[in-house]
Amino acid sequence: YKNAYQAAVDMDENNESKKIPLNTKVNLLIIAGSDDQMWNSASMGKSINDQRPQNTDLAIYGGAGHVFAGNGVLSTKSIRMNVGGTTDANTRAARESRKLMYDRLQAWHP
Repeated sequence: YKNAYQAAVDMDENNESKKIPLNTKVNLLIIAGSDDQMWNSASMGKSINDQRPQNTDLAIYGGAGHVFAGNGVLSTKSIRMNVGGTTDANTRAARESRKLMYDRLQAWHP
């Protein structure tokens, strides 16, 4: 999916006009895995953070995939999909991102 998604973005001459405006003052927490194979979440997270650094926290977990669980392959009865990451990296990202989410929620909504 990652390559197909990126190809669609790259071929769209008007892709800049389709970005969601970041005209907000809310706190943002962006969590991504560096090995996300669904789409380039780390790059998109960086782009959002660059456009709107105030009140934005970006956490990119090295070696983690799209789903912070398992061995990087999502299997169901009808589909097998590479979502990226290793078991160790996904486990670590799940643990650390959960703590980060709780910490931010507590700080932002005491």
